[in-house]
Amino acid sequence: MIEQYEPTLRSECLCGSGKRFKDCCKNSYLKGPFNSNELFQRKEYRAALKIVRAHITWYRLCHRAHTVPLLKSKMIAGNRLLETDILALSELLDLLFFCYKKCGIINDYLSALDYFSNAIQGDRWKEEFDYHRAVVLYVYRNDIRSVLKILNVYKWQDISSANLLSLYLDVKSTSTNAVDKIMIAEKIANISAYPEVQLQYQASVGVQYCLLNDFEKGVLLLNNAIRKYITIPSNDQTTHGRQHLANAYMSLGVFTSDGDKIKESLKIFLQETSNNDYSEAGKAKTWLSVGDCYLYLGDMYNAKDAYSKSFTHENSDLTKVFLARALVSTGDCDVARATLDRVRTKEFSLANHFDFALSRCSLAIKTGVKTDIDLAISLLKEVKTNEPYFKDIQHNLIVNISEIGKGAKCARNMGLLNNLNKVFILQPNIFGLGININAAIDCFLQRKNKAIDKGMHTLD
Repeated sequence: MIEQYEPTLRSECLCGSGKRFKDCCKNSYLKGPFNSNELFQRKEYRAALKIVRAHITWYRLCHRAHTVPLLKSKMIAGNRLLETDILALSELLDLLFFCYKKCGIINDYLSALDYFSNAIQGDRWKEEFDYHRAVVLYVYRNDIRSVLKILNVYKWQDISSANLLSLYLDVKSTSTNAVDKIMIAEKIANISAYPEVQLQYQASVGVQYCLLNDFEKGVLLLNNAIRKYITIPSNDQTTHGRQHLANAYMSLGVFTSDGDKIKESLKIFLQETSNNDYSEAGKAKTWLSVGDCYLYLGDMYNAKDAYSKSFTHENSDLTKVFLARALVSTGDCDVARATLDRVRTKEFSLANHFDFALSRCSLAIKTGVKTDIDLAISLLKEVKTNEPYFKDIQHNLIVNISEIGKGAKCARNMGLLNNLNKVFILQPNIFGLGININAAIDCFLQRKNKAIDKGMHTLD
């Protein structure tokens, strides 16, 4: 049946390759099975790209043959099938994106994406399409101006795509007030179909309330987010979900001063270090989180070891910032100073600049050296944050480190250093949630893509 909706032989193929239909998917889109996920996991990226293109062509023709007529007839089933098509094609574009990335031809992806602007009619598809277009500009081209041009067309209240809302919140986090951040995150959690996304944003709302110093509500929301996710069978949990679960435990432990919650977070992160599903960047981030847990718990030698293991997977300037904190706590101040001197902060976010300033503070507190103190105070004064929780930290550190320069007692300094170690792992970019493509790939390949695999379309 769907063959009658094919483009002409000399027309451009529906898959976005730029080739003519007769030279591309004409002889492959009906053959199946569409095992692109399996090929991708086996790192056969070129083969996966070919299959996902055929799958896209098949799905677009199914949409024309089944959904469009139902919509024209104004049957209720048409709207249900339309939503299925939108989710399914969006998932397929995710995998197409990942294939282009792994094949080293990511610059060609935006050209390929142009073929899908009108694949489905209506505002809902436009939102998904704009998300896919903007995320490449954001992550790979750092073209914030073009991303904002896309996003500024929308009011967040009118957006119904969890993907686009997530990007909106990430890009506009520094210019969005706390109330709107909370409302956007709550909306994402409510409309997303994925438990790991629900956990991520429900926990983020809890953290945001704590940063506003409403600890009672924030802690309650964190506990609720954790309880909801741990009821999911373990085989349905994703690596992305377990990372967010561990982060939620970590935040809960910090805000309640509960070391047992930090230990629960550490347990999850340590289990994830032996998970081979992670990319190198994912492994580096996991070991970094292990180090943060040890740092909070006061186990500085294991913290140093964890940060060093993070370096074996990715040579990150941010990891140097965290490693320096452990070095300070073990008395290796000269090494810590040299490590911080080698950090390149040019590409740091505002939040990471705060991280860097905090590490300089720890060195100043430990050594009492005037040059360390002056640099720490200077960096602290440059920090920009709107969160009351972090503003309090910023102000108190400036006052206390200034007093160290006037000869404050060493015992008091050590108490200040210990307290400072316990706020490091909160990181003030809690609402700069981050478009992490490596984590997205890890998560995508484990999801049960119901919209694709169990949709209403059947292979003709």
